[in-house]
Amino acid sequence: MTARPENEFESLARDMLSRNPDIGHEWRPQTSRLSGDRLDLVCSPGTDDEVWASLRQGQIAVGDNRSHTDFEEFGRGLSALDIAKEALEHFRGLLQQHGHSAAA
Repeated sequence: MTARPENEFESLARDMLSRNPDIGHEWRPQTSRLSGDRLDLVCSPGTDDEVWASLRQGQIAVGDNRSHTDFEEFGRGLSALDIAKEALEHFRGLLQQHGHSAAA
């Protein structure tokens, strides 16, 4: 089976969060027959410092209460792991901007 960016991201994020237990977070599986299933990772849920990642097949969206960025291959020639690392770096940057210095 070919590696997928969303699975690589989930693995990297779970590892980062296990090393930083002070970052409050929730994993929220979302099922939808219309738009497809996804897995959401939400840090500091319900606060002004909320940071999230939404994992769908072949795509990772990372954002906060103001905006989001999509990470996907679409002809860029990146591996699934490269896309996941790129998305995680952005995720960590947002966590730092929102006061989670442990994400450094």
